Amino acid sequence: MWGKTQQILRQTIVGPTWATIKPADVLRTPCINERGVHIYDASRWQAAFRKDNQLFLGEDVPYARRQVGIETWLPEELERYVDYMHACGLNELKAGVSFGRTAVPRKYQKAYGSIPQSPHSSTYVPKTYQKDCGSTNACGEYEKQVEQPLFVALSKAARERGMKMGIHFNAWSGIYGWSGEDRRKTEQRFQELARLYAEHTDLIYAHWCDPGDFKGYVLCQEAQASMLKEFQKINPKIAEARIWMWLNPTFWDGDPRMKSFLDETFSTREIGIGLSDAAEDIRKLGQEYPELAKRVRQSGRKVGIIRWYFADNEDWLGSNLYRMQMDGFFKKPWVDFACLDFITVDRFWHALPADINLYIAGQKMWDRNRPSKDIALDYLQALYGSNNAEKMWTVYETLSRYIDRCPTPDDIQPFVEALKLLDTVYIPSFYIPSIATPNTPQGYIVDLDRELKGIIVAVYLKKEQAAKSGRIINERTSK
Repeated sequence: MWGKTQQILRQTIVGPTWATIKPADVLRTPCINERGVHIYDASRWQAAFRKDNQLFLGEDVPYARRQVGIETWLPEELERYVDYMHACGLNELKAGVSFGRTAVPRKYQKAYGSIPQSPHSSTYVPKTYQKDCGSTNACGEYEKQVEQPLFVALSKAARERGMKMGIHFNAWSGIYGWSGEDRRKTEQRFQELARLYAEHTDLIYAHWCDPGDFKGYVLCQEAQASMLKEFQKINPKIAEARIWMWLNPTFWDGDPRMKSFLDETFSTREIGIGLSDAAEDIRKLGQEYPELAKRVRQSGRKVGIIRWYFADNEDWLGSNLYRMQMDGFFKKPWVDFACLDFITVDRFWHALPADINLYIAGQKMWDRNRPSKDIALDYLQALYGSNNAEKMWTVYETLSRYIDRCPTPDDIQPFVEALKLLDTVYIPSFYIPSIATPNTPQGYIVDLDRELKGIIVAVYLKKEQAAKSGRIINERTSK
């Protein structure tokens, strides 16, 4: 993507001077020691790693949707992405693995129009490999030939930069269970994953209850302990695993067989606990979160928060800036940051302008009181140049106005002005930004331009449709 400038850029961003931008370095003390990003579902890497965009303006604007582009990234491009994560101030990278659904390169798929098929569809598994993995589980040769090499490339790049590499496992209901024959199959899957990934893994995450059959205090611990054991057989250096408590509030009730909460009756202290801030969990447990974190910490285990839909959203492929959401989280009174060992945020889509959100999130883990606008301006200056930073800030902020709704004709003018402003941004062809990002400044600008134009066109088309409908109604009522 970047050719011969890649090594120069890497030296610029990871060297001792940190160039124009000042990401986390040894001169600062972070408020969170273990700062991670989770790349959701390794089986979707080839669909997610793309530079195309899809404009989402609601079901009532189908013509605003664009085809999702699929591309395979080269190892050097993956390395550049890890450089960016490092520049964000992060020191952990987690990648998901297939767990009963997968997306594959376009050459293996039937044409699906402007919107992908459901990921649960068996057509997402190449027919060439279906004899190995069945109709629902993407394993076998496909996993070996497509997913595992990507994981290895990311792991190598992360470890070279002093970052931990984690694997994230999802136990979906109907595919994995923990009784009888289901348990045997699940343990076999742990063994398969260990053979493929253990050598390249430093820590393990597991997501047991969304949806899943591992709710409560006991099952998720036993299953996580079993998975960790299989990985340690191949890689004894793995000394850490974490259970994500999404949609599992009954976990906190404990079990009569325990001597104390989170003692080692069902799992060792190598297994930490990741709190969830899903809306459903917050409603049930939100005010108790500081106390829950303390209970975990008192047991001798690590505790943190695994954020979802924070720096990204799997259902939203736009260029939105989530800074207000991030500001709100880092000021929440129920979050006791002094009691947390780790925070992990998520990434679904890559090489889009929304990459800025990962930088803001990473920097907030170092200084949660620093204004997100200041962080964003640092990023924009490093990426687009000091002369363009304020202009780009206006463009990003304007696009953020339609996160929850499609603009109406009455409030479309800011988008028109932002498009005009974007046209004034000049970046010479020889320009080298002082931060390594997964896309070029020019590439991000193309996406921003496309999205602004898409919004404007969609709004005026809706207005035209409404006017046409009104004329038809008037004609019918006047007869």
